[in-house]
Amino acid sequence: MTAFSLRRAPLVLLDDCQSARVDGQQAGGRRERESGLLFSDPAHILEARGLDAIPDALNRIDALVAEGHWLAGWLSYECAAAWEPRVRRAIEDSAAKAGRPPYAREPLIWMMAVRAPHRVDTEKLLHEAERGSRRRAGLSLGTPPLSADGYKSRFAALKDFIAAGDVYQVNFTMALDAAVTGDPIALYGEIRQHQLAPYGAYIDTGDWRVLSASPELFLERRNGGIRACPMKGTARRGDSGAEDAALAHALAADSKSQAENLMIVDLLRNDLSRVAEPGSVAVPRLYEVSAYPTLFQMTSTVTADLKPDLPPSDLIRAAFPCGSVTGAPKIRAMEIIAGQENGPRGVYCGAIGYFGPEGRMTLNVPIRTFVLGADGRGRLGIGSGIVADSRARDEYDECLLKADFARRASVADGSDTSGGTDKPDTGKQDPEKQNKDKQNTGKQDAPPRFRAGTALIETMRLDPDGHIPRRDRHLARLAASARALGMISDSATMENRVENQVENRIARHVAALGARRHTRRMRVLLGPGGTVSVTSKPLDGTPDGGKADTPLPAVAIAGDPLDHRAPQRRHKTTDRAIYDIAARKAREDNLADILFFNTDGLLAEGAISTVFIVRDGLWRTPRISDGALPGVLRAELIAQADPPIEETAITHDMLRQADRVFIGNSVRGLREVTLREEIVALPAIRGASEMTTDRTNREDD
Repeated sequence: MTAFSLRRAPLVLLDDCQSARVDGQQAGGRRERESGLLFSDPAHILEARGLDAIPDALNRIDALVAEGHWLAGWLSYECAAAWEPRVRRAIEDSAAKAGRPPYAREPLIWMMAVRAPHRVDTEKLLHEAERGSRRRAGLSLGTPPLSADGYKSRFAALKDFIAAGDVYQVNFTMALDAAVTGDPIALYGEIRQHQLAPYGAYIDTGDWRVLSASPELFLERRNGGIRACPMKGTARRGDSGAEDAALAHALAADSKSQAENLMIVDLLRNDLSRVAEPGSVAVPRLYEVSAYPTLFQMTSTVTADLKPDLPPSDLIRAAFPCGSVTGAPKIRAMEIIAGQENGPRGVYCGAIGYFGPEGRMTLNVPIRTFVLGADGRGRLGIGSGIVADSRARDEYDECLLKADFARRASVADGSDTSGGTDKPDTGKQDPEKQNKDKQNTGKQDAPPRFRAGTALIETMRLDPDGHIPRRDRHLARLAASARALGMISDSATMENRVENQVENRIARHVAALGARRHTRRMRVLLGPGGTVSVTSKPLDGTPDGGKADTPLPAVAIAGDPLDHRAPQRRHKTTDRAIYDIAARKAREDNLADILFFNTDGLLAEGAISTVFIVRDGLWRTPRISDGALPGVLRAELIAQADPPIEETAITHDMLRQADRVFIGNSVRGLREVTLREEIVALPAIRGASEMTTDRTNREDD
């Protein structure tokens, strides 16, 4: 067992779970899984609890770095008030009028100094931490502090400032109350799987925990150069590969998003020019679109050569906070923010990261970030940038979209994504308002989450001669799902590396089996970060169900409907407990499969099969939108069928009145079955151990 632990506070874990790349070094070989940088056993701890303590804290950071220490932790958004008198006056005047504290309860600066950080395997650390605890993570998110109407009022005030020429962009945020029960480490494991962020962090000070799944780089300093990657421009992910590609293309070409992004790029160029060598500020990349599990984001890259011997504090005073979370011009935007937002931001929108010897530094922008007290209560900030042509409802929806990663990680989510209330939450919800808001947004309630550690599956038939039917279709689906879920980045290098790893693992597995006389069922698992495993076992039975004179195998209908809007239905993953339970029940009852209908009463799929019905010579199969997995055999049959197979809504009556019923998957092929007139009650899912049962016996398409 490693000597490192996430249960020995104080500590800072800086975590790149997207590409296994930390501190600028590309992972490879043994370091491929060492995606974390752990700071523990501090020699010094720095805290600034009041604004007047910030100058001394920054000077202390400079001194410790000069002595060869590494420092890691956070700087709160309001730190800038220590060197910007107008911002301080606006923050404190606004707080006095509202009768609330001007600054968050956590320290404005918290940093720990160590002699050297340790490269760690974050997945291993999380596994060992959770193995030592039986507690799971429960997360409840409160309703937004502003309803759609309340937001509209604040939005109008901000637009007035823009129209008057005070600012041309302002970033407006609000905080959702968060309550965590159980283990915050387990919650961090959940959110890192759902966000797959390159600039994540888990910080435990003993009094405070900060869980950050930030995709945004604020500043990275290496070898005398500085890099900033402001993020501005957001779009939701699509429900299919085609829609996904269309939405990404639309964001890349969106003039409003480009204008917002360019405003912040210009602001960052101006900030960095204060500490850069003359003429060295450049913008090598503009308007790049990156995919994350719940949304697309537009980023640009600003670089510069720094003046020699520049201490960290000078760089912070020049550029902090990041312009992407203020607006422009920065100081006036921060004054307006202080007067319009309901409270201090604290760590949210400040910076998390480290300062090291020889000028090394990496800081994120702490968006997608929880700040929790010792009692597990805290907040999650959400926000968006507002410009002259922004629309209130669009910006409000963007704020809610940015909390989707947390809702997917929630096991006890109390949030109402259709809008909150400006009054204290009574626990009551207005169905009419909810329906109206859903119509306005075009979205349904947030879908069920994927579990931490969820992997993609491809189950293939391995013939005795080494042939894998539909191999290319399997690998194409695996790659498409990995991109859609953010399990691999959009980088062509990263994608090729993962695809090559899958191909190599399959080839090595087939070679290791040697001469075979039996067909095998081969399972490929692709985990977060690109980890690949390949296993196989002999395939029992025969794909056609036996001899021609034997009775047709039977199927029955599950009593439990499927939520066809859940993200699990669009991708073949290990987060499919109900299917495992149904497959086991089918074997116990001597059934070929158990079929599921969705919550709208339409046929979706079987536990291990795609379903086809034939009536009057016409073939039909359930639509993907009704809950059918985009099966590999299904896709092949639809592409080759003549006459064509119709993808359509199939009711209970249509299934019962069919002339023939078939089930099929890529391992066993197409089999005709008979429908048993009974409803099968499935055992309840009892917990995590139940959810992982029997994966090796799964063979769904």
